[in-house]
Amino acid sequence: MELDPARFIKREEALKVWLRKNNQSLFLDKMDKILNALPKEEITEKFKFGLESALIHFCIYRSLNLETIS
Repeated sequence: MELDPARFIKREEALKVWLRKNNQSLFLDKMDKILNALPKEEITEKFKFGLESALIHFCIYRSLNLETIS
């Protein structure tokens, strides 16, 4: 599966435009404040750790399954 970061950015911008058009600017401002206050480094590290752990578990599981099949 291939992820396109530009697509996510376009979707986010479209949501912002929709919120502004529908008089939801206050909600958008509050949402931006909350998102900007999040600890980005901590979230990134936890995300990386989760991906690495999942990859390790997948490789071990796959290796064990291939051994039992052979």
